[in-house]
Amino acid sequence: MKQSGTVFQWSELQSMLRQQPHRTYCDVWGLRRDLFLRAGRRCAYCGDVISKKQRTLDHWQPRSAGGSDEASNLKPCCRECNRLKADRTPDEFFQFLSGMCLRVRELLLADEESRGASC
Repeated sequence: MKQSGTVFQWSELQSMLRQQPHRTYCDVWGLRRDLFLRAGRRCAYCGDVISKKQRTLDHWQPRSAGGSDEASNLKPCCRECNRLKADRTPDEFFQFLSGMCLRVRELLLADEESRGASC
C-alpha cells in the first residue's frame, strides 16, 4: 500500500474500493427500515408499536459481550426498553424485568404515560 499523501490513479482507487466491504448511508437506513418493517414496527422486548421518534436498534447480544453489528444481532426496540436493557444479554434483561417488584413497574408505567412515551 502506498504511503499517505500519495496520489492514486483512478483505476487503483476503484480496485481498492471494490476490495473493501463498506456500507453506504442508504444501506444503513435501508437495513433499519427493513428490520422495523419485518418486526411489524413493534418493540422486540415489550411488543408495543413504536413511534418513529422512539425507534432504536438494539444489539441482541451486546457488543460488550462479543455481539456483532450483523443484521441478525440487531433487534428493533423502543428507547425505554433499549435504555433498560443497557448492556445486558437477553437472559439477564428478562431476569432483571421479572425481578423488579410490581410497584416499581407501576411507577415506571405511570411515568411513561405522563410523558406520553410508549413502551
